[in-house]
Amino acid sequence: THLLTKRFLRSLSRLLVPGGALIIVSDNRSYLTSLMETAGGLPAAFREAASTDEGGGRLRLEPGLPGVGEDSGLSAPFGESYFHRLWAMGSKKQKRFHLRLTRPPREGSNTAE
Repeated sequence: THLLTKRFLRSLSRLLVPGGALIIVSDNRSYLTSLMETAGGLPAAFREAASTDEGGGRLRLEPGLPGVGEDSGLSAPFGESYFHRLWAMGSKKQKRFHLRLTRPPREGSNTAE
């Protein structure tokens, strides 16, 4: 088992403000795919899991690190870590991917609060 279980993801969703996002980054595509499938079973917890529209909001893995800006919710570049330094120095060659999970806005609200 792993830490990011369905129960844990549901709990994380409750901690996010409505419209808030959880971004998970990994170099293990199969692990993120597994998390994506788990989150897909939580449509009340994550907007992407409940969405069926073609334009956006669907659960999907994105290549690389999330960028700064409104789409990612990050106000500064993705933080430094031991693993980030390994990639920067060329010691790690695998690609990284990220998964964005957004808590739905409150009922009757058109914007994030």
